[in-house]
Amino acid sequence: MNRRRNPWSELSALTLCLCTLATSCAHQPPKRRVGVNIESRPTPQPPDSAGVAPAAPAETGAAPRPVVMSNETRRVTRAGLAADTTAARAALERCAGRKLLPDQDGVFEATTRALMDVRAALAAGDLSHAESLARQAKQLASSLVCR
Repeated sequence: MNRRRNPWSELSALTLCLCTLATSCAHQPPKRRVGVNIESRPTPQPPDSAGVAPAAPAETGAAPRPVVMSNETRRVTRAGLAADTTAARAALERCAGRKLLPDQDGVFEATTRALMDVRAALAAGDLSHAESLARQAKQLASSLVCR
């Protein structure tokens, strides 16, 4: 039961291994990265002499983008807004006067700020922004655990 080995199969396996090694990238020299030297890059312009950065577009006091809503959509939006602010306000009232952990204190303040921003957006007539802020306040308040 002595099996005779086929020299061609061994030779083809050896050739395949050598071809794989010859075409691999491990033996090739690394490619040079072409880049720009830091000294040759252009220098940005310094800020103006007053040292005040230009105002962002949101800070310019531009009027809110008008959103056209039907009466039904406006009613549903106001109902959701009222529900979200009520839930956030209830969570704040539960935690009022209690000693909070530092992270909970930050959430408490952020929720209070968000509710004040809701009131300001409603005063400005920006119902969609007020709805977004109310939802944010509700989500922040949901992470407060005060019992």
